[in-house]
Amino acid sequence: MRMIEAVLQGDGELAFTQQVLLNGAVRLQLIGKVGSIEEGLYACKSLLDSGQPLERYAEWRRLLRAFSVENASESPLRL
Repeated sequence: MRMIEAVLQGDGELAFTQQVLLNGAVRLQLIGKVGSIEEGLYACKSLLDSGQPLERYAEWRRLLRAFSVENASESPLRL
């Protein structure tokens, strides 16, 4: 299992999960969605626990694969 998938499923190593939460919290604070990094940590933890980031990640991977297959014949780097 990939590290990001493990974190998004709640099975990631503590250090990686904490890094994802801190990264998200800082980003939320920088764009003004939360008043502090601490508030951002709570928001990110709640969101991670909801499973929504895993769903979004799975959708992103599906779209990326579809786009890659669709454009494979046009790629100048085709192997």
